Order: sequence, then C-alpha cells, then structure tokens
Amino acid sequence: MKVNLSKKNSERVLSSTKWVANAGQNYLASLSSSAKPTSTWKKLVNALLLVPIIVPTAATIASIVCVYLFLNAVSAHKNDSKLSKILKFTARILIYIVAAIILIPCIISNLMTSLIPALIFYYINRDFFNQKDTSIEVNEVKVRSEEKYKKRIKEEADKLEQQDDTDQDQSDIEVISRVMKDKQAIDRIVVARIADGDIKDGKGMIRTTANDQNVTIKGIIAGNLPDETEGFAAGFGLQCSLTEGGVDLQCSFNARTEADKKQAIESLKQSEPARNLLSDDGGILSIEQHGSTQRK
Repeated sequence: MKVNLSKKNSERVLSSTKWVANAGQNYLASLSSSAKPTSTWKKLVNALLLVPIIVPTAATIASIVCVYLFLNAVSAHKNDSKLSKILKFTARILIYIVAAIILIPCIISNLMTSLIPALIFYYINRDFFNQKDTSIEVNEVKVRSEEKYKKRIKEEADKLEQQDDTDQDQSDIEVISRVMKDKQAIDRIVVARIADGDIKDGKGMIRTTANDQNVTIKGIIAGNLPDETEGFAAGFGLQCSLTEGGVDLQCSFNARTEADKKQAIESLKQSEPARNLLSDDGGILSIEQHGSTQRK
C-alpha cells in the first residue's frame, strides 16, 4: 500500500517503523525465562490503563481515515471539466467543515480521556519505550560471514518445531546480527524462549533489517497450550520503504492452531501468504533480499 506523504513525514513514518522493530525484539526478549518476569499487578494495571487509551484513540484514527478517504474521493483531476472541479471543490469545503465539527471535539475529548492514563502507562513501562533491554546487548553475537549467518538462522528456525525445547546448551535469548555493507543496513535476529504460564515449549524469533530507506520485520512465534492438547503458530511481517512522493507499507499476519506446535507450523506453511512469509523466498530465512527502495 503506497501512501503519498511529504519527504519529512515519510521519514517520520520510517523512523516510527524502526521503533516498532526494536520494540518488538525487546518485547520478545522480555518474555524469556532469563528476563525479569512481569508481575501480575503490573499486567493488570497495564490492561486497565490501555482501555481509556486505545478506545478513544481508535475512534479518532478511524474518523481521520474516513475524512482522508472522502477527500480522496472528491479530489480533482486534470481531465475534469470546470463544472466537475467546482463541484468537487465545494464538496471538499463541506467535508473540511464537517470534519472540523466532528474531529476537533473528538481530539480534545481523546486527549482529556487518555492523557493521564498514557503518562502513567509510559512511566510504568519507560524502559520498554526507551528501548532499554540489556539482555539483547549482552547476548548479541555479531557475525561477519553471510554464509555462517544464514546457517545460524536456519538452525534456529528448525528448532522452532521441536516439541521439547529443553536444550541446556542453548541460552534463553540469542541475538545474532550482521552488517550488510552492500545495502548499508543492519540485519539482526532475536530468538527467545517464552517463559509464560499459559504457553509450554514456547519460542519466537524476530528478524529485522533497517537502513535509511527501508525497514523490514519478519517473525514467528509458536508454542503449546499447557492444559490442552493444542499448539499454535503465528507468522507476521511488516515492511516500510521510502518511495518517490511517499512510503510503501506492506504487512501480513497468519496464525494456525493444531494438535501441537509442530503441526501448527506445518499448517501455517500450507497457506500461500504464510509460505511467502516464512519460506526461503523472501521470508524470514532470506529477509536480506528486501533491498532498500531508493528515492529518486
């Protein structure tokens, strides 16, 4: 999906996507058994604080998107007649007026409702928002050889399907990175065991590449449910590239549940979008194929 934006706003969107990539890897690392567990009260407080933040914010964003779509629907074109241009101009003025009447009170009420909960939520989770995760920095291993890097990633991907992931020689968090000199990008993958009472033999891996023109995120999380004979696997991806006149955004998400996580991963691979996401062809095992989109 291409979004037309100014150069400055496009760079802001790319920067925000980089933040999402780092936040996703930090969050995965925080789920490992070696990380300090999140207390029950903190989870409860976070959940309660998110309600007055998400609901009004989602309503405001939905209203802004509707206004944007209406404005695009009545945008004038070069081959339009004078009458058509006048009608479209009048329609745009009316849309701006109605949008101002609706959006201004909506934005003000949104700020009043969510500002204090948002500040409290930020203070409680300030380490997460500030991208402070020493477990990633401590466990990071930099690999120079491209072949060795691909081999390590394939080994980690194969381990996802293991039912009893109790290899004592493997740490709870593994961070592998490589500098892609040809694209001036950093390729990094975070692999972590998920220590959660609701997930058994859980494991996830998130791989990102980022430079000044492109950010790509690919990941997969799989595990078994402890009290049920059921496993799950979920694959996700997000890519943001600077293009001429805006940004190109692509995202995907696929999830499956089966008798165990191995079967869930196999079922996930049966889906064509998931295959493209997880396979060797542009998936998590060859994310470096997504080069930077150069701005002309």
